[in-house]
Amino acid sequence: MFLGIVQVGIVVHIRNVLTANAAEGARFAAGLGADPSAGGSRSADLNSQTLSADIAGRVPCRGWGDGSLVAVDCEGHIPLFLLHVGSVSLHVRGHALKEPDPGGSP
Repeated sequence: MFLGIVQVGIVVHIRNVLTANAAEGARFAAGLGADPSAGGSRSADLNSQTLSADIAGRVPCRGWGDGSLVAVDCEGHIPLFLLHVGSVSLHVRGHALKEPDPGGSP
């Protein structure tokens, strides 16, 4: 029972880190003149810095934009470390509004 509770805490922590990194990647890609797909690369870099290489490699991130919205989706399977009974599927999304052009052009 105790190991199950610890495992849930680890998975929730990983999910929270992935969500924060996806949001940061979206904010990065929302800058004026930035390519929306750059958010996925930024998030993947942050995942590599903040999580183990194994976990970061299991959760690829993709940045995309739709009009004034920029989003980053990260999706993958996280292994259960303490209870070797499989993996947990995670999908997180971070989003931001595109920075408007001060000149007024879209």
